[in-house]
Amino acid sequence: MADVYYQIRERLKELKGINLATSVFKEGKTIEEGLQEVCSFLPEAWQYPDYTVARIKYEDKIFTSKGFKETKWKQNSDFETPEGKKGSIEVFYIKHFPDEDEGPFLNEERHLIDNLAALLSGTASKNALKNLLSQNTERLKELKGLNQTSAILMENRTLEESLETICSILPEAWQYPEYTASRITFEKKVFTTPN
Repeated sequence: MADVYYQIRERLKELKGINLATSVFKEGKTIEEGLQEVCSFLPEAWQYPDYTVARIKYEDKIFTSKGFKETKWKQNSDFETPEGKKGSIEVFYIKHFPDEDEGPFLNEERHLIDNLAALLSGTASKNALKNLLSQNTERLKELKGLNQTSAILMENRTLEESLETICSILPEAWQYPEYTASRITFEKKVFTTPN
């Protein structure tokens, strides 16, 4: 019965590790903040948490858990994002333990580290896609502003009417339109965004 209780407790620790990692990235943290936080609680999910340290490498950045020390008792899993960014998760025991399934590590810990690597890869990709979407949205706003300006200048309006209209549409082409106003000065006349 004690062995069954021990096995259940170990699986719960592993599940907690996955759940914590998932929740860290749902909080909207930067990839760097998230990786450091994951690295700090990662040892708690392994069989001997008091003798476990972790390191996560992502591109040229390195994140380590408290008291990090590299040893020969290591378990690692590499990951790569669709954009080609590479990283790895490494877990070390800082003292010798009896052999289990993979040196001193359990098969379940192998599954855990591989699942965490897949999660980190997906999270990094998701963050990259969010940034790309944001950049593309801004470029589209700029292009819309340019197209509208061109269309206004081609209409049969007086120059003054055109400049007034352009001043009213330009703020929408900027990143923060609610805080943007435009002013055009032409031949001693000033045209501004209404309000």
